[in-house]
Amino acid sequence: MDEDGEVAVYQVVTTGVPLLGFEFTEDDDGNPTIVHGRGVAEYTFEKVQ
Repeated sequence: MDEDGEVAVYQVVTTGVPLLGFEFTEDDDGNPTIVHGRGVAEYTFEKVQ
């Protein structure tokens, strides 16, 4: 949770998926994005029109 008590990251705890979180954010234009992982193993997913 973040400092406002909102969920900041969802943790995946199933076999076959590393224990990396999913962070739900918005890009600079306010569009929703999902970031999975951290650092060199970070993947960003954006909505495709």
